[in-house]
Amino acid sequence: MTVVSSGLPSRGTDGCLAYSRADGLASDTVLDICEDGDGVLWFATEGGLSRFDGSSFHTYLSGESVTALCEDADGNLWVGTDRGLNSMNRESGSFSLFGMRRGSSGIKAVHGSQTGEIWAYTSDGVVCRITPDRGGREQVPAPEEEVPYSVGFADFKGAYLEGDYRYCHIFEDIEGNIWIGGRATSVAMLPGGDL
Repeated sequence: MTVVSSGLPSRGTDGCLAYSRADGLASDTVLDICEDGDGVLWFATEGGLSRFDGSSFHTYLSGESVTALCEDADGNLWVGTDRGLNSMNRESGSFSLFGMRRGSSGIKAVHGSQTGEIWAYTSDGVVCRITPDRGGREQVPAPEEEVPYSVGFADFKGAYLEGDYRYCHIFEDIEGNIWIGGRATSVAMLPGGDL
């Protein structure tokens, strides 16, 4: 872990504060932001994971491209990178890499559901549901299928892969439906989060 003290951020003419690498942010390219249950802000950047406690930045996974963040129902931080999905142990500052489908490496989006599952969308278009409390994971399409679809739901089999675009989002509505969408792909909905 690298700790970098924050200086005073630059202030725009409109009163907006702007933080940058000069203030301790891991990179000036921010790909996702998450506020945890303690009010701490986490920034996914092209240069690592930055934690902002209101006065200074702390960098984790320095040099890695961090692409997606979420906090699950138990307060665990999930970190998507170009190399895979990680769970962070906040006490030790260590990370555990979760294995995904063969060929799936980069994570484009991650979401912690109301029921405790983690939903991840990979760079090759695979949607995974991870159940940390049971140690299991399911993937759509099933691992034995040869060709991954952009989203593997029956109604969306014609969708094409996103390519190198980084934009993707997973959202859960009030009824527990999981919605997945992104640039150059369809919008998909899993009713009640069922595979």
